Amino acid sequence: MNLKIKTILLVFALVIFTGSLALAKKPRKLPLGAYVKSAKIEILSGDFKRYKTAEALLDSLFMYYGPHAEALHLIGQIMVDYIDKAPNPQKKKPYIEKLIAYNDSLHLCCDSKDIKKKYKKNCKKFIEMSDSLLVKYWRESYNAGIEQMDFIDELVEDKSKESDSSAIVFYQTQIDANVDSSIINMKLAIMLNGTNYKAYIGAGSIYEKILDYENALIWLKKGLEITDDRGSLLLNIAYNHIQLNQFCEATPYFREHIEINPTDTLSMGNLAICFNNCKMYDSALAVNHQILSIAPGNADALNSVGRFFNEQVRVVSDSVSHYQLVENDEQAEHWKSVRNEMYDSSMTYFKKVTEVTPKDDLAWEQYGRIAALKQDFSTAANAFTKITELKPDYIDAWRFLGDCRLNNKEWQKAADAYEKVVTVNDSELETWERLKDLYRELKLSAKQAVAEKKIKSLQ
Repeated sequence: MNLKIKTILLVFALVIFTGSLALAKKPRKLPLGAYVKSAKIEILSGDFKRYKTAEALLDSLFMYYGPHAEALHLIGQIMVDYIDKAPNPQKKKPYIEKLIAYNDSLHLCCDSKDIKKKYKKNCKKFIEMSDSLLVKYWRESYNAGIEQMDFIDELVEDKSKESDSSAIVFYQTQIDANVDSSIINMKLAIMLNGTNYKAYIGAGSIYEKILDYENALIWLKKGLEITDDRGSLLLNIAYNHIQLNQFCEATPYFREHIEINPTDTLSMGNLAICFNNCKMYDSALAVNHQILSIAPGNADALNSVGRFFNEQVRVVSDSVSHYQLVENDEQAEHWKSVRNEMYDSSMTYFKKVTEVTPKDDLAWEQYGRIAALKQDFSTAANAFTKITELKPDYIDAWRFLGDCRLNNKEWQKAADAYEKVVTVNDSELETWERLKDLYRELKLSAKQAVAEKKIKSLQ
């Protein structure tokens, strides 16, 4: 027997020869046709006990004559009956593995030019039948896995409605069993056809359901290697990384998705968040500008850019403090100028947010705080007034509003704002002290006396 035929035999050497090689002594060699006919009789009986005899006969055929198309087809049929009889996917697995091995051997046998033509009779028919079986079992395994995934969702919902501990345990046991079975089905589908990405995604989705994001990523990335439709799968992988707080690892998947979908501003926003969490602030800024080039009124992007410049103010302020400390007035003034530019940029973006979403109190607050830092107290007062309209019980807004009015020497308006503060919380000692001074300035002696009494009680 030449080397090529020996190679073909090695493909299924581990799963055949289980019958004849187990005999005490080497069986007598029979005519090739006798092995085939006898094996057919045993298989047609439908008696699984007699299948062992059929397997032994076919193993002997392979041992004496080498690869033979019809014999490989027959032993594949035995595996089919075993698969169909097996009660669950775990029991089916070893027979599916053998069926795949025999299918591979059948293809090698039929493709080989070194095997006798009479041993390859009806090769085309046998290959079509064998290949169709793999397709059939792929579909059955994959569909069973999907059905179990749907059932898992139902079980999870039913469990969420239960308060009885024993019922919860019951549902969890059912969930675990179906998860295991569904994963096995998906793995069987992958064994049957490793070039179909759907089963990889199915396995990843099952792990997602049980919050096992690490295993989910393993299978989703395997699916990504073979799929032609990368767009949605890239996002799925990115979000799984985020679930594991792996923001930096998520960025390449968001970036590739955006290259495929260049107007997906939602994914751009998530990419910017990942960059910020990776402390890649310039990259985040670039992405947010990309968003604004597509959607100029995107409030999230406007907010993000505003926060970027606001953060830069803090960095630049450190430089200002440093040069003031070393008495380098020229550099101190330079960095003050840079800081003012940052303030202006930050205010510009937060102002745009308030125009796009007028009820965004956080944007109004950022806008007002920056204006106050620039000592533009009138603009700041308008911003904090807007916040008090949106959130009447927000003490900080009333306090900041009072401070702005006070800096503008608007004594009555400042007092009105501070009175709102102590109405919400009358334990604000500092606010009462300011009110006392304002009441004296306004010559409101009765209110001044009340403020003085309150200050004593708080002290």
